[in-house]
Amino acid sequence: MKACVSIRSTHLAPGLHCQLITTGLDSSTFIQNNLINMYAGCGLIDDASLVFNEIELKNVFSWNTMIEALIDSGRLPVAEKVFEEMPQRDVVSWNSMMSGYFRNGLPEKTVEVFVSLVRCFDCVPDAYSFSCVMKACASLKNFNLALQVHGFAKKFGYLGDDSVESSMVDMYIKCGAPDFAERVFLKMPNPNMFSCNSMLYGYSKLYGAQRALELFHQMPKRDVVSWNMIISILSTHGNVMKTLGMFVEMCSQGFRPNSMTYASVLSACTSVYELSWGVHLHGRVIRMQPNIDVYVGSSLIDMYAKCGCFGKARQVFNDLKVHNIVSWTSMIGGAAHCGNEVEAISLFKQMKAVSVASDQFTLATVLNVSCGLKDIYLGSQIHAYSIRIGIDPLTPVANALVTMYAKCGDIENANRAFNWMSRKDIISWTTMITAFSHSGNVEKAREYFDKMPERNKILEAMSS
Repeated sequence: MKACVSIRSTHLAPGLHCQLITTGLDSSTFIQNNLINMYAGCGLIDDASLVFNEIELKNVFSWNTMIEALIDSGRLPVAEKVFEEMPQRDVVSWNSMMSGYFRNGLPEKTVEVFVSLVRCFDCVPDAYSFSCVMKACASLKNFNLALQVHGFAKKFGYLGDDSVESSMVDMYIKCGAPDFAERVFLKMPNPNMFSCNSMLYGYSKLYGAQRALELFHQMPKRDVVSWNMIISILSTHGNVMKTLGMFVEMCSQGFRPNSMTYASVLSACTSVYELSWGVHLHGRVIRMQPNIDVYVGSSLIDMYAKCGCFGKARQVFNDLKVHNIVSWTSMIGGAAHCGNEVEAISLFKQMKAVSVASDQFTLATVLNVSCGLKDIYLGSQIHAYSIRIGIDPLTPVANALVTMYAKCGDIENANRAFNWMSRKDIISWTTMITAFSHSGNVEKAREYFDKMPERNKILEAMSS
């Protein structure tokens, strides 16, 4: 049966079942459990269900095998029903449901099942239970929930467990609390590679790229994730030469760069308009990956456009097998950067025609183009489109709308867009204050300045 699953043979599985029936071995619960596993492994979930329903003396393994099979086949509602019908559950049953919910994008349900498990007196959570619920907390970015799960891990005696503590470090970082992650990390006697990789990002947020680099050099072992993480951190912090140096070192140590590596290094090249390195990387990507994926392609488009080679950017775009919102936005932004505003608007219309959904960054880019053209009619059309798709209150779009209306001399609509914003940042307030000042309405500018939460930062910057 294991061999049958390994080759996923939909023809051998029923034949093997028939042989078991002929020999009279099919009535054994042990054999029937393995039949469920075999059918599920071959993708024959209906046959697995038939075998499960025929088992007279189902044990907990029968139920768990069926639940896991249903979850793996995408039948989560049926798995829920089977779980509810279980006369007795063990920790594997609970873990299967928690994992199933998480894999199906339902982290809230994962947490609900964990809470029910904790309240259950029949069994207690194990290390896998905590790792699973911590992934859910990380996905939800819920810091308060993370603290409670941490407390439960301490209560059940899992604070010394390597897998639990690694998950905890990752959970706190993804919940935006790298300081709490550091506390856990520093207590680990021998942090594994997963926790070190997580902490690289955590240290970059807490102390900057240098502390992350120190940890990287202290790591006894590294994988591609480690290299990608430190290269991304260095690139994000503007350390271009260190980014390129780290990329060279990664390759010299025998690690194969992937799409994430190339995207980070190309981003570093783009930030300083380093065309020669960008061209070198493009050639290397072509040698290593005949078909450039959309993420590396988008980085190449951005790099060529920012370096003034819009023709090369267009060539890369045309050669991509698939276009997504990132590649379209890179092209639109690239055209605008090269002074081809009409081309940028044309690309935006082409993107809409092929039914690629716009995001806040695309619309902000196009609004900046209309702002540069001082085309209020185009800007108001894009405004109407943003309202229709429901992203007009988002900060990047709203800031671009305020700027567009203000630069086109329509202070009333600029103010209306400003007041409609769900969250205002320093750019929003500064743009509106500047708009009022330029229109001669000094009193209104003063009123908004006094209301601005960040006004102390502005005063400090002006005095320094």
